[in-house]
Amino acid sequence: MRKILSLLLLVILFSGCIPSLEEAEVMVMEGAYKLKAELQKDLNINEYAMRVGDSVTIENKLVKMESFDSNYEVVFDVDGAKVMIKESSYPLIVNGLELTIMPPFTYDPMDDVENNYVKVKVMKFVPKEDHYLFYLDDERTILNHHIKLMNIDKEGTVVLRVDTVNEMRLMEDKTEGVLNLLISNAKPAYRAIASERYVILKVVESP
Repeated sequence: MRKILSLLLLVILFSGCIPSLEEAEVMVMEGAYKLKAELQKDLNINEYAMRVGDSVTIENKLVKMESFDSNYEVVFDVDGAKVMIKESSYPLIVNGLELTIMPPFTYDPMDDVENNYVKVKVMKFVPKEDHYLFYLDDERTILNHHIKLMNIDKEGTVVLRVDTVNEMRLMEDKTEGVLNLLISNAKPAYRAIASERYVILKVVESP
């Protein structure tokens, strides 16, 4: 808004004409629409330019941007689950959706919200073959073995329990065998809130 008002002031100075309040409001709105159009033209599929209060519905789930600041921390409400995401190159999985904050990222604390925006990629999470999403304390049966995620630490190391008696620690990008399984720690995500921590495990039978 500050940039738009500055442009409006220049128009007044060079033209010598003072617009009415209604005319000024129209000029400001036109400037805001032009800004939005500029943001939208460089977007790829599943990418959105969002400002505080903007929302988009993906897979029947409402994703709303609630706040963001100069630390590149963005708060979203993803179908009722509030999460904070930093600008990064990897997605965060929330309520079955992948969210990725992408450059460019602009923030001016002196400006109004229409000039402060983030580009976010939002799409349905679809695991690769033999890959499984586990949140903390999740448990399921895979290839006739019961697997439970016991813990994730800040370094991305996970603790798993296999068939209730076999515990194993698995560092990020490492693969280990237990019983007749090979389990890989494909993508851990440590979050400050325990219920948001998860890991994507690859589980296959040993050859």
